[in-house]
Parts: sequence; C-alpha cells; structure tokens
Amino acid sequence: MGQILDYASHAPTPHSRLVCISANMTLLYPFWIVIVLYGEWLVAWLVLGHPPEPSLDDPLHIHSANWIHGVTGVSLVSAIPVMIVALALNLLVIIRQSFVGRGIVRLLAVLVLWSALFVLLRWDPGAVVDWWMD
Repeated sequence: MGQILDYASHAPTPHSRLVCISANMTLLYPFWIVIVLYGEWLVAWLVLGHPPEPSLDDPLHIHSANWIHGVTGVSLVSAIPVMIVALALNLLVIIRQSFVGRGIVRLLAVLVLWSALFVLLRWDPGAVVDWWMD
C-alpha cells in the first residue's frame, strides 16, 4: 500500500523550549523598562522630598538614587534591539505552533505591549523621560 503519514505534533525539543522561554521573556521587557525608569524616578522623589524636575534635579547627582541610572540607561538603549528580537522569536514560536488562535494572541501581545511602551515613553506623564534624559 502506501506510506503512513505522521501528522501529529512532535514532542518539544530543548531548543524549542528555550526559544519559547526566550520569546516569553521578551514579552516582559516593556514592563521591565517601565519599572526601572519609574522606579528610579520614585527613589529620587523619596530622596529629594519632592518630585524630580527636568533641568533642576539631575539623576546622576542624586546620591542615593544614582546607582540605578546605569541600569535604566542600558534598559532604554537596548529597547529597540530587544523589540526586534521579540518580534523574531515570537514569530518563530507562532510558526511552530499548530493552534492558530494562540499565535494570534501572541502576535497581538507583542504588538500591543511594545506599542504601549513607546506610546507611554512618548506621552511621558510626569515628564519622567524628560527628567531622565536631561
């Protein structure tokens, strides 16, 4: 007769698990940027006793809060490369998934989370980004 075709999904390999975990971590990165940026601003507020103001309170010269400035800088500078990696890894996970609904949800999550981050940074409530960049 003929060949028996195997249409069942295969067991995940360690490589595919690593890709999936990495893709999930890139979905959390926008939250990390918000936590670090606004965390530095809140620590500076606690140290100064008033909300930090752009052109007045330099984040590098607030002695108890300057330790987090480098972490925030690296996080902000690496946002674009991490976003590109997030798109690539999540598209790879979507291609490997057999269930279309989960792929659509994952793609929407990537687009919404990263778009929301850039909208938040552009909107800049409280002039936090302006204060940090100053």
